[in-house]
Amino acid sequence: LASQCSAQELVKVLNSLFARFDRLSSENHCLRIKLLGDCYYCVSGLPVARTDHAHCCVEMGLEMIKAIRDVRYAQK
Repeated sequence: LASQCSAQELVKVLNSLFARFDRLSSENHCLRIKLLGDCYYCVSGLPVARTDHAHCCVEMGLEMIKAIRDVRYAQK
């Protein structure tokens, strides 16, 4: 993705993608803990413990893959 667009376009795409990740995070009982460059860090089971935290994280990851795929498709 970075090789296909300018720095300004990349920032715009990442902001849009991270906003989508934030929504997905809420839907999947996850919590964003940090953004670092193009990395999005999130967890489940915090601040309130959940017995299904691992399942929530896996579902979040799968949804993130779909979101990235959608963004890449839109860029073509």
